[in-house]
Amino acid sequence: MKKVLMILLTLAMVFSMAGVVSADDTTDITGNSGNTEVTYNTEQGYIVTIPTKVAFAEGSLESANFVKATNVLLPDGALLEVNVSSPNDFNLVYGSGLTVSKIPYIVTKYDGNIAVNNDPVLQVASGVTESSADLTFSTTEENVKQATLSGEHKDTLEFTVTVKGGSTSGDTQEPSVIYIGNKEQLLAFAADVNDGNTYEGKTVKLTADIDLQNEEWTPIGPNADAVNKFKGTFDGQGHTISNLNVDTAAGYTAAGFFGALNGVAKNFVIDGATIKHVSTGDPSDNGIAVVAGSLYNKGTIDGVTVKNAVVEGNRYTGGISGYTYGTVKNCKVIDSEITAIPNTFNGNYDNGDKVGGIAGYWSSESAYSMIGNIVENVVLKAYRDVGGIVGTANGVTADNLKDNTVKDVIIIVDQKTNTYGDKTKNAGEIVECVTNGALADGANTAENVVIYENYVKPDVDYAINLAGLTGSILVELGEGNYGDVTFPSNAKITFIGAGKDKTTIDFGNDHEGATGCTLVFDGIKLKRSTNTNYNGIQSLTSATYNDCAFEGQHFLYGTKAVFNKCVFTTTDAENYNVWTYGVAEVTFNTCQFTCAGKSVLIYNEGHGGQIANFNGCTFTATAPVDGKAAIEVDSSLLQGGQTYTVNIDSTTTASGFATGSVSGNTLWNVKKDASTSTTTVKVGGEPVYPTTTP
Repeated sequence: MKKVLMILLTLAMVFSMAGVVSADDTTDITGNSGNTEVTYNTEQGYIVTIPTKVAFAEGSLESANFVKATNVLLPDGALLEVNVSSPNDFNLVYGSGLTVSKIPYIVTKYDGNIAVNNDPVLQVASGVTESSADLTFSTTEENVKQATLSGEHKDTLEFTVTVKGGSTSGDTQEPSVIYIGNKEQLLAFAADVNDGNTYEGKTVKLTADIDLQNEEWTPIGPNADAVNKFKGTFDGQGHTISNLNVDTAAGYTAAGFFGALNGVAKNFVIDGATIKHVSTGDPSDNGIAVVAGSLYNKGTIDGVTVKNAVVEGNRYTGGISGYTYGTVKNCKVIDSEITAIPNTFNGNYDNGDKVGGIAGYWSSESAYSMIGNIVENVVLKAYRDVGGIVGTANGVTADNLKDNTVKDVIIIVDQKTNTYGDKTKNAGEIVECVTNGALADGANTAENVVIYENYVKPDVDYAINLAGLTGSILVELGEGNYGDVTFPSNAKITFIGAGKDKTTIDFGNDHEGATGCTLVFDGIKLKRSTNTNYNGIQSLTSATYNDCAFEGQHFLYGTKAVFNKCVFTTTDAENYNVWTYGVAEVTFNTCQFTCAGKSVLIYNEGHGGQIANFNGCTFTATAPVDGKAAIEVDSSLLQGGQTYTVNIDSTTTASGFATGSVSGNTLWNVKKDASTSTTTVKVGGEPVYPTTTP
């Protein structure tokens, strides 16, 4: 049986020619609007070669710079090979691609020295009797200029288009390599796998970056136990898939780019993914991750990078893979958030576990490895069983889980959301929950990993009660006002607000005890009443304030306090913004102070010396107070051996203040001193107090 391929070649030339060619014939197409009808012979495999020559005007792009084949009719299962020969400085450019409804069957080949723009792959869907597309081969202006200037300009571009047809029964053997270059082709590939084509023994290659445009994506392969999983090799060739959006309904499904993967995925980037599979009923998920929700019961993910991702599930949740019986190596997860929250199980909450920066759950099965992966600038949150690399691992040895790096990662244990009681937290920098085997010391690297063993999200308009909590605590505050804080003892507590103009803690007219606590406040306004002494957080070890606002008068306590990019405001002429009072060392970095005439008082009542550092700060007084500078020092109550040291850098300024009563300076003033040996003031590194007499 014969099929007909109609090729309409439109050339920017002055000649025309038409003819019929058999499978053994070739013909030169050198005409304008020439039609060539090719009749295929089944026995000879439908192979027709049409060599074409095109002349180029010297240095010109306007005349004869392209060959265009339009309305190419292809039989079912046809393969199209485009082979371009000299010169090497021309680009091969494809025009509009085929509409693909199912399987990519057509492979495009090109000379390795020829650049390929746009989509280098034409595809015909399985079961489609004929399809059409436009091909355009052209130079670029830059290439012509370079060729002309170098004297190497080629006035003839030669290329060959070879069309190979499939059998009339439609059982043409698929190519071993399938190319994908746009969103439509990627969608067709995904649908084909989900329809049952596993691509076993095949390689699928990306030839371009693909933007999925946040359209809902159906994961490739439904779950670990399904037969319709990808079993070939998916090679991204360094390309990026962006804006992946998966929001799967409850059911026994896996969620990710691949839902369930049995093959190999390698060498690509997924940027800007949102993966969500959250059940409110009994547990149903089979793994949630960006690359593959399930990698079971074999498979490999190699050299894949995930960045700017948000992943949310109930369990088996990871950055690269969720439920993992396979090898994950040389992968990266950066700038992402990964969360698992409990769902119900037999009417009660459970799960929210097995969460990792790379894999939620991983079993080596004495054959697989977890090697050379990187997790950086990632937030991990779970009820329990959470790790920087793996949440829960089985079959760990010194050889199969090694050379992984976790850096700048926050790990949060939340046993308040959908709570089902206090459980062993199992939170670790690399992996804390190992069910069989042991993690080798020094086999992996962790740097700047913070683990919060408790997570609290208080209600707005209520006081914040942290009494009874121990260890490290993360307090997340939304927009609105919160009341005073009840602190536990000897805890590490971080308060994160929605912004210093959106979240307020009102401490009122009181002081708080935080014995032995290390505190961090980020993006919060801390408000205190005016005209009240000693009001502050007392008995703490240290405190750090980042991008916070302070309203009213604040007393400092502890061994150390650091203020970064903070704003201080008071409107009462009787108040300072800050009394250093009970803190041993305080540093203000790039802070702004607004007051009614006096801003910082360095003073205590003889219970210790102090160091105060001011770097890049700005002091503004709305009105002067006679004899008061911006920074006032009173060391009159210091006792034997106690001293004050004040370091003010050269970029710190003061405006609107009176001159100091002793210093005659608007920036600093030692108003009282027990003796000239107790206080030292330096500005720009140079001593200005005590003064020396020549």
